[in-house]
Amino acid sequence: TLLVLAGTAALWFTDTWHHLPPAIPALIGASLLLAPGVGVLRWADAQAGISWSLLLTVGASLSLSGAMTESGAAAWLGGGVVRVLAGGGAHPTLVIGALVVMTAIVHLAITNLAACAALLVPVALTVGTATGIAPTACALAVMVAIDAVIFYPVQTASNLIAYESGAFNADDVRKFGAIMLVLTLFVLLVITLPYWALVGLPLQ
Repeated sequence: TLLVLAGTAALWFTDTWHHLPPAIPALIGASLLLAPGVGVLRWADAQAGISWSLLLTVGASLSLSGAMTESGAAAWLGGGVVRVLAGGGAHPTLVIGALVVMTAIVHLAITNLAACAALLVPVALTVGTATGIAPTACALAVMVAIDAVIFYPVQTASNLIAYESGAFNADDVRKFGAIMLVLTLFVLLVITLPYWALVGLPLQ
């Protein structure tokens, strides 16, 4: 088991050489652990221990984000956000706050963190350019919101794994998400933006 784990980790660390996506070393390692005469697991034991609901849920969320990107729905949504925020003449702080709330809403549909960031960071940069606000600050605010605000378990795989332990329910996650949204807005607008201005990243 240690040898298989070490080999899998070695493939992950050397991806710049072989260019294999992270899933391939993981599948190779899992196959070796289940292989007759080599592995240490029986298929029945592995099947009982695999969280199939987690696999299906994450797969569905990735499919949804891919469908939104390929169908043009994501671009349409991004264009609408740019028009609303760029045309309103709002105060820069309000624009950042609106970006955070918009990020939390979009993250409900596009649950994968990387896919959500890939969609929203370009939108944030465009909003910053169109409104005269530092694009880097807009993008950083979006990244903070993507990582901090979670409204239901499927939005991150690690959260879903913890949720399946039964220690908390979906309503607890929603309540915590609401608290985190308020805290994220407060910390960003009251503490972080002034700090960024002090270290050389003013909003305007």
